[in-house]
Amino acid sequence: MREYRENVAAKPKRCDHGVWPDLVFGGRETGVDHQVEAPPARSESSGRKARRGRLVSEADLEAGRLLGREGAAGDDEIRNLPARGSVSLVVPSLNLNHAVLFVSNLEEAIRFYTEVLGFAVAAHEDRMNAAFLRAEGSANHHDLGLFQTPAPKPPRGSVGLYHLAWQVDEIEDLATIRDALVAAGSLNGQSHHGATVSLYGADPSGNEFEVMWMLPRDAWDEYEDKGVVMPLDLEAEIERWGAKT
Repeated sequence: MREYRENVAAKPKRCDHGVWPDLVFGGRETGVDHQVEAPPARSESSGRKARRGRLVSEADLEAGRLLGREGAAGDDEIRNLPARGSVSLVVPSLNLNHAVLFVSNLEEAIRFYTEVLGFAVAAHEDRMNAAFLRAEGSANHHDLGLFQTPAPKPPRGSVGLYHLAWQVDEIEDLATIRDALVAAGSLNGQSHHGATVSLYGADPSGNEFEVMWMLPRDAWDEYEDKGVVMPLDLEAEIERWGAKT
């Protein structure tokens, strides 16, 4: 809906892709809203259906039908959708492109992810109190987004994201990252999962993450279909796999 993009500098309320919930934006706190605010309804001839002041595109309607939702734009007046769970949707190529985290202090978070985990700043958007970071060697525009929020962090174990897992190509890199996490006081633990070896930590805002290395597929053996947690001797694993991979 590019044609309805608002002048966010003049009216910092919503973004056309529904980010910026509860952010300190231009010195003001913005409200939570994951929907696009559109201008008054247009005629049916425009190829869009009007519902209570919001515009729902034909693509939105189709997305709602496929996903079994009650309207892609949140309108309960959109009918004739299948019951939830009645549609099986297969996407042949679906990968996680990037993660976005809320942080309590943006500059502190940037320092942590750049100095401890080696990310580089791809973009710093002061007007949104946000930054977009790229992992070392990544060809992605950004792998991590950070948005400052005044909201408190929910208690550990609350419904929501548990942790992100960042993968390294060489097992030796885990030792480097482990030392950096120890120096930053951010290492929470380490484990062997049979198919992967992992370090666990948290950023200054308490967002938890994993840094892992995956064993070659033919070495998964009995752990092919298991999710186990075992003690990790990282030096022994580096000795075993470092020269082979």
